Amino acid sequence: MGGARIALLLCFLPLAAAAAELPQRRGELEVPGPVWDRVREGVDFEGRKVGYSAEQMAHFSGFPQQLATIENLFRDVTAVPRFSGRVSDRLLANADTFDAAVRTGYALLGARAGRGFEEPDSASWGLEMIPDTADADGALRLLLSPGGSGLDWTSTWSSLSYPVKRLAVRLVIAAMRADPLLRESWDSRFVTTGVMSDGEAWIRPDDRVEFLAAPWDGSADPVPRRSFEMVGEFDMGYMAYGSVAFARLARHALNEYRSSADAGRTAPAGFDRLVLTTPAGMVTILGPDADTVLTENGIFIDTGGDDTYRSGGFRFDGCAVRQVIVDLAGDDRYEAGQDTLQGHASGMLGVGALFDLAGDDRYESVRSGLGSGLYGTGLLVDYRGDDEYVTAEAWGQGAAHCGVGLLVDLEGNDRYTCATESQGFGGTLGTGMLLDLAGDDVYLARLDGRPSEPFGNRSVSLAQGAGFGRRADFGDGHSLAGGIGMLVDGDGDDSYTGGVYCQGTGYWWALGILEDRKGDDSYSNLWYSLGSAPHFAIGCCVDLEGDDRYNVGNDSMRTQTQACARDGSIGVFVDGNGDDEYFHRNRCAGAGDLNSIALFWDRAGRDRYRCDRNGSYAKDRSYGGAAEYERFRTFRDEIPTAGIFLDTGGEDVYEEIPAETQSEMSALQFGNNRTWFHGVGGLFRAVGVDTDWYESTAE
Repeated sequence: MGGARIALLLCFLPLAAAAAELPQRRGELEVPGPVWDRVREGVDFEGRKVGYSAEQMAHFSGFPQQLATIENLFRDVTAVPRFSGRVSDRLLANADTFDAAVRTGYALLGARAGRGFEEPDSASWGLEMIPDTADADGALRLLLSPGGSGLDWTSTWSSLSYPVKRLAVRLVIAAMRADPLLRESWDSRFVTTGVMSDGEAWIRPDDRVEFLAAPWDGSADPVPRRSFEMVGEFDMGYMAYGSVAFARLARHALNEYRSSADAGRTAPAGFDRLVLTTPAGMVTILGPDADTVLTENGIFIDTGGDDTYRSGGFRFDGCAVRQVIVDLAGDDRYEAGQDTLQGHASGMLGVGALFDLAGDDRYESVRSGLGSGLYGTGLLVDYRGDDEYVTAEAWGQGAAHCGVGLLVDLEGNDRYTCATESQGFGGTLGTGMLLDLAGDDVYLARLDGRPSEPFGNRSVSLAQGAGFGRRADFGDGHSLAGGIGMLVDGDGDDSYTGGVYCQGTGYWWALGILEDRKGDDSYSNLWYSLGSAPHFAIGCCVDLEGDDRYNVGNDSMRTQTQACARDGSIGVFVDGNGDDEYFHRNRCAGAGDLNSIALFWDRAGRDRYRCDRNGSYAKDRSYGGAAEYERFRTFRDEIPTAGIFLDTGGEDVYEEIPAETQSEMSALQFGNNRTWFHGVGGLFRAVGVDTDWYESTAE
């Protein structure tokens, strides 16, 4: 870079005199225009967006499952946090409107459906066969299958409160109306033929699960060809429409129950259970005592007590709304079945839903549950209580392949634990979302959950806002683009712990987002985390406010965290406000690598940065770095790499721990109120800027 350009960029220093008022809302979290103009000059993107065109991205192998939502974000690195903020704003503003979240999840996949689906008013049942003048008793009589509920159901039914009766009827109607829409999304003959391709005459439910999950679960070698073909056969539009329809009607039913003056009165003491046969399957209503329930297909409503639900899985015949659980009160336990791959709130070829209205609850799944979608929609909503969520293996707590997985927790101090691929995980054509509105929460992706030899037996988490695609160029060649994973936390002093790939990360044409809006939070991770991504992916992590700690005291942290992007990727990390403390190693905090763009921005606050140069990638820089390569003699020689570090407010402290075995390594050039360049040359461009654009953190 010439001396004239360096002199021009050193004009950052006078920006301190032009201090601006610190905006407070998420939508105002954008780099000030004059600062960004100077940054673009520093990385040779002057007069244009810092991003990659469609023509440039086309050089990286494309896949039919690539999402336009993700591909379009490569045009401008600043569009990534804007997009993340817009979507998370929408989710938080309508946190208890979970049908809107389901619709958003499918819209991100390109399946925009259900906007015009109307919920009935309180004077209508919303089903043509039931007159609006009918009460819940009359409506039920029209719904019951003849002779399927026994001769004495009427006396037991009559002992229930009217709000419970109405809730039961409305849930049956919700399932009935969604069922024909959901069924249009797949061809049952195609699935059956694929499952029976090995010649077996009888199909277990888990046989279908294994067929559907085969491209991603790693247990089948080779993966059946028809399992790959199923991705293209699936009709996302109908699944979106049916899922939104059910979720909207279910929300209406729950809101109607919760607003009733008699909602606290459910069933008399001594009421055991009532089982009814309907077009939506079996409806089981349980009494106010502590119950132990084996849950399979159907609708379950529990009126109170500290209950235990054991997952028995479900069959794939009958209604496509496979299972619905509504627990009205009590400290409950939802246990994973040991002999089934289907947990609670698991949507496979349809919808699985769980609504818990009150209590300190514990939710457990082994694989596929707690808001998990596999060619379907999994929905879990917890309204109140200090809860614990445990996914022993994978695909839980807001996870999806070919569909939507959603976990919503509206209040309480909660604890989330998983092994891998959970807590806001999006696989191929999937949107996985974990939305926690409030409370001091703990998010843990176990560090022994999924050891990986390429990462020195560190655990590959793919959690806490992770998008993931199937990379198969080392194996069978059937690579599949990834989806969208989001974790959004609205408020509270939270703790995030994970291993490799976590906390706003993407891999292989995927997008991962972590948004934390408020609180003094702590983050711990190992590799490719906090807004980092490799291989044509995007990672984004935004913490809006609070005095936060990033890997402080975590000597196990390896490298490539907080806005590191590699191989055609974009990585973005933003901290909006607060006195924060950071620990980094090499190739962190705005480090671009191999045709990628990385942006680190701490907007305001008195921050402390500590960088230990002992570790991997000794020659590569942090705080604005661009790894340099010899010529490839391919398209890569024409696609720039950019690393950007910004701190725009507060008096900051920087500390470097030099590498003990690399005495010749040049020192980092960071400093308070300084502009610096780390190894910039040719198409490898990096700039670091510390300026007092915002004079101090807002009090």
